[in-house]
Parts: sequence; C-alpha cells; structure tokens
Amino acid sequence: MPFFNYGGVLADTLEAQGALWRPRSALRRSSRSVLSSSRGQESPRLDWPCKQHKVSMRLDLPTDFETLWKSFPSKLRSQIAAPRRKP
Repeated sequence: MPFFNYGGVLADTLEAQGALWRPRSALRRSSRSVLSSSRGQESPRLDWPCKQHKVSMRLDLPTDFETLWKSFPSKLRSQIAAPRRKP
C-alpha cells in the first residue's frame, strides 16, 4: 500500500514468502521497472538486493494520558493546548 511506513509480506515460511514475491518480481521485469519497493519491519530473508538506509524511531507511550501530558515540556504543552482554546 502506498504511503504507509510498513507493509511487507505476511508468510509463515520462506517458501511461502518466495511464492508471494516471485510474481511481483516478474511484474517488475515485464514492466521494465528499475526497482520495486516494500517496507517491512523484517528483511524479506530472500537472496535479493536489499537497502536498509531508512530508520524508524519509536517511543513507548505510557498507559494513561496524564503521565504522557506531564512528560511533555511546558512549551510543547502550550503549543498543543493553544489551538484547542480557540473557537
């Protein structure tokens, strides 16, 4: 799916993964595309070229809003609250 951070192939085995990737590879070649892109959290475990130049940063969120809100610096809290005060 375009414009999503992650996708990739959902398969339990390497054989199933390859079976899902092969038609995509054939389509890429037949359309004379230079490359095909897929973003997953794991590498496809296939013997194909793979770029890993992008990174993701994650933040564990607390379970309650108050803890999260208090963890923000006061300026950020002010910037978040300002638009909520305007009609």
